[in-house]
Amino acid sequence: MLETLDAWQEQADGLIRKSALAPERAGSVEYIRGLAERAVVGAIGHTSATYEECLAAVQAGASAFVHTFNGMDDLYHRTPGPVGCAMTTPETYSELICDGYHVHPAACGSLIAAKGWDHVALITDCLACGGLPDGDYMIGELPIELREGAAHLKDGDNLAGSTLTLAKAVRNVVEWGLVDASQALRMAGEVAARSARIIDRCGLIKEGCWADLVVFDDDPQSYHYFMRKNLFDYVNIDLANTHVPDGSNPDAEQACKEYDDMVKAAGYVDLQLLGIGNNGHIGFNEPDDVFSKGTHCVDLTESTIKANSRLFEREEDVPRQAYTMGVQTIMLARSILVIANGEAKAQAVYDMCFCPVTPRVPASILQLHTNCAVIADEAALSLCPL
Repeated sequence: MLETLDAWQEQADGLIRKSALAPERAGSVEYIRGLAERAVVGAIGHTSATYEECLAAVQAGASAFVHTFNGMDDLYHRTPGPVGCAMTTPETYSELICDGYHVHPAACGSLIAAKGWDHVALITDCLACGGLPDGDYMIGELPIELREGAAHLKDGDNLAGSTLTLAKAVRNVVEWGLVDASQALRMAGEVAARSARIIDRCGLIKEGCWADLVVFDDDPQSYHYFMRKNLFDYVNIDLANTHVPDGSNPDAEQACKEYDDMVKAAGYVDLQLLGIGNNGHIGFNEPDDVFSKGTHCVDLTESTIKANSRLFEREEDVPRQAYTMGVQTIMLARSILVIANGEAKAQAVYDMCFCPVTPRVPASILQLHTNCAVIADEAALSLCPL
């Protein structure tokens, strides 16, 4: 086996950094020792080995587990197997596919808790069909079906691989409450580089390391991204002069105050452009017992979450909270323009214009503004007397 590796390494100009094996195979311990002598990482994967066989491999020099939980026997209290060995060898590294399909978030959390985030490397196992629409594809000679973001073998329906991106994996472990954003980013870069023993050249932003960087744009599902792609990019405005509340600030109260101070310093709003929600909300000021004042963080109602679910892959991906400019700040604008379209907005438009002013229909307060105009199509105006 080592002779074969040496031949491959020569053909690869020494680029092979990791070799995975099933420890139950004959000669595996000797092979792992040979890997260590050649400065190649020995990894355990695609295996039905016992806990004891995996531990012998670790003691011989194996230091990583390939996509932990997947392609290996399940963890069981009497036969802990490869997963049990991964959890009880703190010096080893565990790869983990955090797409919500391959490994349940609770199982991901148990592995991270057992090993520490600094010994769990986020990976994707992404297939060539990643990012493509649902449908039928081939992986080698095997037909697969891409269904709701997961790739299944046509024969047996087993998972064939993922369509996960590393950016999505980072987001998932943060949203699942397993680690913070800084730890998640390091799991995707630094920890992975350490597990492959190439931390001297990549995985860190520092002098001497490769400038192998990913710069993220706005989240395509964010309203800041929506405004840039649908308005800011088409008007004569410096993007430095466009502002939204800072959603990355963990101190929501401070983020809202800073935004209100910015609006006040600008002399408030000249033209306030508004849509209207199916439930009569403006901004994200949901129906309430009182009208809101300044910018604040709001819990979105189920109707708003459902209305926005069309913009996301799954309804559970829709944010449950949002920052919104308050009703008082909106009313201080010198001019307001409301745009509505579609039959789904008909009741909200009618209530905005004709119902008594009430915080249960936030848009109704616009009746009190001295310079407010509404542009709507026939469907949105279908309930209004014309």
